[in-house]
Amino acid sequence: MTPTTRPLPRRLAMLALLSVLWAAGAAAYTTAVGFGDAWIRPAPTGANGAGYLTIVNRDRVDDALTALASPDAATVTLHESRMVGGVMTMRPLPTLAVPAGRSVALKPGGLHVMLRGLKRALATGDHVTLFLTFAKAGRVRVILHVRAGAAPDPMTGMKM
Repeated sequence: MTPTTRPLPRRLAMLALLSVLWAAGAAAYTTAVGFGDAWIRPAPTGANGAGYLTIVNRDRVDDALTALASPDAATVTLHESRMVGGVMTMRPLPTLAVPAGRSVALKPGGLHVMLRGLKRALATGDHVTLFLTFAKAGRVRVILHVRAGAAPDPMTGMKM
């Protein structure tokens, strides 16, 4: 073997190893955010719907939900409902902090995903595709399952 042919296989081996390590690190990082109990109530076409889920940050660093989208709604935003002076109010939130090693619950009467202008009717057993974009974890796909007989909506007091 000549000295000029020996370094090339080492370089290729090193590049292959770096590629594997990078891919493993990227895969581990994108799975740092998990989800549970993702659901939405039935609703007619054109209506608005509220989606609920629990976001789990399994990473060692804080993250933040920065954007939302769905092919099933005209717009998707993050909102917070709260009681102010005996009146239930709702306000949009630009971002949502998801601390390292913690979970954040989006549930009726509190934080929720607001889907405006549903593009199709949502019936029990259907699902809605939701894309959440995080500052560190990137864009993640979540499925909201349509459930009937859910608790009354705190904004209206009516079953939806």
